[in-house]
Amino acid sequence: MFAAKLIGPKTFEMIEMPAPEIKTAPPNSIIVKTHRATTCGSDMPFFLGVYSESEHLAPAAFPAHECAGEVVASNSDRFRIGDTVMAQPDAFTGLGEYYMARANFTTHIPSDGDWNKWVMCQPLGTVIWGFRHINTLFHQNVVILGQGGMGLFCTQLAACMGARNIIVVDPIQHRLNVARSLGATHTLNITD
Repeated sequence: MFAAKLIGPKTFEMIEMPAPEIKTAPPNSIIVKTHRATTCGSDMPFFLGVYSESEHLAPAAFPAHECAGEVVASNSDRFRIGDTVMAQPDAFTGLGEYYMARANFTTHIPSDGDWNKWVMCQPLGTVIWGFRHINTLFHQNVVILGQGGMGLFCTQLAACMGARNIIVVDPIQHRLNVARSLGATHTLNITD
């Protein structure tokens, strides 16, 4: 199979490597053909080379844990070949053609073919989890710093929860325009 290998700061190399096999996988595992994978903010220190060189020289197909795809092999009674899933790859190795995942880190998703939409359900779940730890936002004023993927999810969720004023801050005007379409009431470009 093909996979991306992080060989230095901001540098990937495409390599060939053996695909994971279900016959050697732990119980309740699946093998997934990757259709979409995205890199989380928590993966960025590896990509940017923030860690020491010994930590930076990562295994092939690392770092990605937000992945969606189709089950091609399974030893779990919860998942069958052909199921479409959102699954966290073992050791965050989702930048390959295939990856192994455990059933308890996997969920079924609709097989509507919109992989770009479904790969975002894990980051959205993170935002929802965070919002569950705050009190009601109904008629509250909210400030959200940053309008990357997670910030935009926060903006949209704050609007859905009835926040009165949603003030968003970002240096990129396009992100601020998207934030406005998702419910931001005020935008502030910090470069102005």
